[in-house]
Amino acid sequence: MPGHYARAFRALMLSGQLEAADALARAHPDAGIAPLPDHHDDPSYVPGAPAVWALSDDGGQLTRQGVPIDHGLHLVVVSHPLCHFSRNATDAIAKDPMLARVFSEHGHWITPLLRQEDFEVLPEWNRAHPDFRMSSVEDPRSWPGFEFKQTPVFYIVRDGRILDTIVGWPGDGQLQVLRDAIGKAAFIDGSRGQAQEEGAGIARGQGEGTWPSPSQAATKALPR
Repeated sequence: MPGHYARAFRALMLSGQLEAADALARAHPDAGIAPLPDHHDDPSYVPGAPAVWALSDDGGQLTRQGVPIDHGLHLVVVSHPLCHFSRNATDAIAKDPMLARVFSEHGHWITPLLRQEDFEVLPEWNRAHPDFRMSSVEDPRSWPGFEFKQTPVFYIVRDGRILDTIVGWPGDGQLQVLRDAIGKAAFIDGSRGQAQEEGAGIARGQGEGTWPSPSQAATKALPR
């Protein structure tokens, strides 16, 4: 029976139902499942709008925060510390003065839905990379146009519109692709839909990891 609870807990986590997962863990302490950290909502959180779960550096606090991508330039990176392509991308960007500055000011590094191991992995990553802190997507449905199945994926966003999508990190040649996309976005007026559509595009590379969708993960993990 404890194994069934563990599988149900994982299914709830991978479908984004953190409160239900936490309630299950606390109701069945004999299952050996650690309850989630204390969690609360930041004032920036708006139900139905893009949001993330942010872990404190000690892993003891989980905060649901809004991500205001509807104004200005935003660089949304779907990534994960356990994806070596994501790590390669981060290392390369950190060594590029211009990109390091832009990503530090405008970047949002977001992982797919929280998994149990993330409560150790994410705080460790964030302590080591304060300029490239990662948080986890709260509900993918609140991010229309974004996919959280591959890592890394770079979304260049201006005033709420996705202008370019760059998939994967086959090598440091992607640095120039990012420079070009960010430079183009800086000259596009976000209030002009036509200009944004003309600027949109997808640059794909081979270097990306894959993650199960919430429905796939939940189906596999649910006890039978």
